[in-house]
Amino acid sequence: MRRVKQRVYTIIFWSILGLNLKTGLFAGAEEEKVTLTRHFAALGKDFGTKSKEKAKILSGPTPVLMLNDKSPGRAWQVSLGDVTFKVTIQDKVEMRAEEVLERLEKVPPAYRHMFRIVSEGEKAGVAFCADLSGAAAHGSQDYLNMVPNANAFVIVHEAGHILEQRTTSSKPETLNKWKEAIAKDKISVSAYGDGVAHEDLAEFAYIYAMCLDAGETQLGELKTLSPQRSLLWEDILQISKSSPAKRADAVTTEFYNETYRPQFHFTPKINWTNDPNGLVYYSGEYHLFFQHNPTGINWGNMTWGHAVSKDLVHWTQVDNAIDPDKLGTIFSGSAVVDWENTSGFGTADAKALVCIYTAAGGQSPESTGRPFTQCIAYSTDGRKFIKYDKNPVLGHIVGGNRDPKVIWYAPEKKWIMALFLDGDTYALFESKDLKSWTKLHDVKFPGHGECPDFFPMPVDGNKKNQKWVFTAANGDYLIGSFDGKTFNPESDVIRADYGANYYAVQTYSDVPASDGRRIQIAWMNGGKYPDMPFNQQMSFPCEMSVRTFPEGFRICRLPVREIESIYGKKHTWKDKTVKPGENLLKDVTGGLYDIQLQVDLAGAKEFGIKCRGEAVTYSAEKRMLTCLGKDAPIDAANGRITLRILLDRTCMEVFANDGKVVMTSCVLPNPENAGLELFSDGDSPKILSMTLYELKSAWVQSREDSPGSSVKE
Repeated sequence: MRRVKQRVYTIIFWSILGLNLKTGLFAGAEEEKVTLTRHFAALGKDFGTKSKEKAKILSGPTPVLMLNDKSPGRAWQVSLGDVTFKVTIQDKVEMRAEEVLERLEKVPPAYRHMFRIVSEGEKAGVAFCADLSGAAAHGSQDYLNMVPNANAFVIVHEAGHILEQRTTSSKPETLNKWKEAIAKDKISVSAYGDGVAHEDLAEFAYIYAMCLDAGETQLGELKTLSPQRSLLWEDILQISKSSPAKRADAVTTEFYNETYRPQFHFTPKINWTNDPNGLVYYSGEYHLFFQHNPTGINWGNMTWGHAVSKDLVHWTQVDNAIDPDKLGTIFSGSAVVDWENTSGFGTADAKALVCIYTAAGGQSPESTGRPFTQCIAYSTDGRKFIKYDKNPVLGHIVGGNRDPKVIWYAPEKKWIMALFLDGDTYALFESKDLKSWTKLHDVKFPGHGECPDFFPMPVDGNKKNQKWVFTAANGDYLIGSFDGKTFNPESDVIRADYGANYYAVQTYSDVPASDGRRIQIAWMNGGKYPDMPFNQQMSFPCEMSVRTFPEGFRICRLPVREIESIYGKKHTWKDKTVKPGENLLKDVTGGLYDIQLQVDLAGAKEFGIKCRGEAVTYSAEKRMLTCLGKDAPIDAANGRITLRILLDRTCMEVFANDGKVVMTSCVLPNPENAGLELFSDGDSPKILSMTLYELKSAWVQSREDSPGSSVKE
C-alpha cells in the first residue's frame, strides 16, 4: 500500500503546484503534464465540508489487543449515517475518539459502507496505530490500519483498495478492465503513475470522492476527463455493497429497535454471542448465560454474558458473569442450584448458584499451552460470581473435551455430568460435591458432537413413566433409560429440527416442581445481521414433551405460553376456503406474528402461506413441508395438518402437527414487506380455524433504559 508520508507529501505538492500555477509563479516555465490530481487540486481544501451527518458513539471504550494481539488499545462501536462500525485507537496514540470521528465524518456517504465491510472481519474496522510506518488496507483488504496523522484523503485512498478487493472477489476481471480504462481515458490520475492498476484505482477513488463531495458540476467534469474510469468506478461502488436491494438501505439505529434486531428473540446489546449456557431458574428469575465476545462483533475472547427474565420473553442483560483467566477463555457449560449445599458454597441465607464451564486453554495469550479443563464458579446473589480457588475440578481427558452439563440425580443424592469428549463420543461422570468427579462410562452418539444435554421426561404427561433424553449440539436425541450408573439408549438417533439454524441446544435446570416444564433454547447459528451492533441470536424458548407415536417416542416442541405477554391485535377465521386471487390476510400488518392454523387440504396438491415474501409450503403429493430451502416430512392425518409460525424480523420458526416437526431458520426479509398471503394449487383447501396475533416488541423497557444511542455496560 502507499505509505502515509509519501501520500501526504503528494497531496501537499500537487496542492501547492496547482495554486502556484494559478498565481502565475511559474509563468514562462515548461507546462507540467496535466493529471486528474492536479486538475482538481483546489477541491482538496474543502473536502468533506458538504457532509452534515455526525458520528455517534454507541458503546465503548472496551479494551482490545491490536497489531496481532501484541499492543493494547480501546475500541468503540460507532454509527455514522446508516452505517454501524468499529473504531479502535492504540493506547500509544495521543488522540481522542472524537478526533477520529471528525476525520471519518469527512468521508462522503458513498464510501461509508466500506466501514461496515471492514467491521465484518475479526479485526477493528478502522484502527489508528502509532506503531505503523504507513496506512494500509490489511488482511486481504478486510480492515484498515491508519497512522495518527491519516486524514480523509488517506482514508478514502485505502477505502478504494477495500472496495476494489470486495469487487474482485466476485469479479476477478476488474483490474484488467481498469487497465483498459486507463488506456482509453488517456489521462493520468497523479504523479504516482498509472503503471500499477490497483494504485491508480485507489487514487481515482479519492478524486471521485472530492468531486462527489463538491457537487454535480465537478463530478460531471471528472466524467468528461476520465469517462471510462468513472463508469467502472460507479460499478465498483455498487458491486461492493452487500445485497443493497435486499437490505433496502433502511437501517434504523434506535437502540433495540434496529432494522435487523429480533424483537422477541434474545440478542445481546452489542457484539457477538453463540451458545446458550447455564440455563437455570434461580431466585425468581430465569437466567440465560451465553457465549459472548464483549469486545468484538465476531467470535473470540469467549466470556459468559448474562441476562435475566421473569417470563422468558422480556430479557435484561446484566454484567458479564465469568471472564477469561490463566486457565483459558470461558467456553460452554451449565448451571445448577445447590439446594443441599453439597459444595459448601451456600450460606444460611442463600442457596448457591453454581456454574460449571470449560476453561478453554490455549485460546488466549494468557492460557498458552494449557489444555481444555472443567471448572466451577458460584454466586449467592445471582449476579456476582466467584471462581473456585482449586479449579479445575475435572482435568483434561482427551482432545477438546468440553461443554459440561450437570444435573441433580435425586435417588442417589449426587450430581451427574454429561461431557463431550472427542469425535462422536461423550461421557457421564458422577460427584457428591461438584468438586470431585468420577467417570461412569462413555456414550456414543454417531455423527454428532459438542454441547450435550441429559435429562428425564415423562411420557405422554405420565410422571410415573419416565424416559431419559440425551441430546447433541444440533438437538438430535437418543431416548433411553438411566439407573444412576448407566444410560441405555433405546432408540436410534432422532432428528430434532429440520431448519437451517438450530445449534448448541440446552434446557433449563431447577424449574419449580409446581411448573414442571422442560424448556429448551438454542443458538440460531449462522444468521446475518447487516450493519447491526450485535451478531447472532437465540431461538424462542420452547416447552418440550415426549409423546408416543406409531413409530415410537418423539419429542414435540412448542413456544412457551409466556409469549402471550406480547400478544397484540388478534385475528380469527373459521371455515374459510382458500380461493385463487383472494387473500384472507391482506389487511394484517405489523411484521411480527404468531400464526396458528388447522387446514383441511380437501384434495389440494399444495398449500402454503407466504410470510413477508418467504413461503411455507406443504406438498400433499410429496408429504413434505418446505421452508427457506429446507424440507421436513409430514403426514397429513385424514388430509389435515396444523401449522404454527413465529415470525420475527430475522427469523421464522415453524411448528407442524403440534410440534412433532419443527423448522428453525434465520431469514432477512425486506424490512418494508410485512405482508402475509395464503395460497394453494389444485382444489381449494379449507381453513378449519386460524388465529393470528400481531406481536409487540419485548424490548420496550430495554429501549427506555438506553437513552439516546448510548449503551450502558
